[in-house]
Amino acid sequence: MVYVLLFSLRVVWRPTFFVSLIILLFLLLISFVWNSLGDTVATMVELLPNDFQNVLESQFGFMPTAGIEGWLASVSRHPIFIVVFTAYSISVGASAIAKEIETGDILFSLSKPISRISFISGKILASIIGIFILQLVFLVGLLASLSFFGVNDNSGVFIYLVINSFLLFILINSIAVCFSSFGNESSWVLGRTVMVVLLMYFIDFICNIWEQVTDLGVISFFHYYQPSDIVLDQTPPWQDFGVLIVSSISIYILAGVLFRKRDI
Repeated sequence: MVYVLLFSLRVVWRPTFFVSLIILLFLLLISFVWNSLGDTVATMVELLPNDFQNVLESQFGFMPTAGIEGWLASVSRHPIFIVVFTAYSISVGASAIAKEIETGDILFSLSKPISRISFISGKILASIIGIFILQLVFLVGLLASLSFFGVNDNSGVFIYLVINSFLLFILINSIAVCFSSFGNESSWVLGRTVMVVLLMYFIDFICNIWEQVTDLGVISFFHYYQPSDIVLDQTPPWQDFGVLIVSSISIYILAGVLFRKRDI
C-alpha cells in the first residue's frame, strides 16, 4: 500500500499545487472586494426581499450582512469554490482505478506482491491527503483574511467550517472512487460522478426554495454542508459531520468490495 500511496502522491501533487493557488487567489480577491465594497454590498442586500436573501444565503452562502465573517464564509458555498473542489475531488477519484486500467499501468502494479484492497486503499489515502492539503490551504487563507481585517475572536469557528468542507469533498471523492472501481474509462467515471453531484445540488437547491419539498433535502449530501449556519450559530454541526463521515466510509468500503470482485 505504501508503494501505491507514494506513486499516487507523485501524480496528484501538481493539480494539488495549482488548485491551492486558485484558492488563495480567490480568497485574496474576495478580501479585496470586501475591503472596497463591503458596506455597500451589505446595504444593497438588505434592500432585497427576504425570500431572495434566504436563497442567496442557503444556496450560495452569500451573507454580507453578517460582516466579514459572513462574507468569508460565503466562499465555501460560492459556485467557483464548489466547482474547483468538486473537479479536483472527482478527477483524483476517477483516476484511482479507471485511468490505471485505461493506460494498462494497473497490470504492472498488481503484478507485484500487493493485494487489491491494499492497492485501492493506497489510492484512497492519496486522494484524502490531497483534499486535506487543499482544505488546510483554505483554512490558512481564511484565518489570514480574518487577521487582516482584525477579527480574531471568532476565527476558531472557521476550523469547523473547513472540517465540514473537507468531509463533503471526501464524500464526493468516494463516489468517484466507487464508480472508478468498476469502470474501465476515466471519462465514463467522470460523467457518472458529475451527474450524481449535479443531481444532489439540484435537489438541495429545489428544497431550499420550495417549501413543500423541504423535507426531501436530507437525501442530498449538500444538505449537510451549511457554512453560513456554522458561522452564525458558532457551533459545530456534529450531526452533519457524522452523516458525511458514515456515508464516505460506506461508499469507500463498497468501492473496495467491487474492485476486489471485478475482472481486469
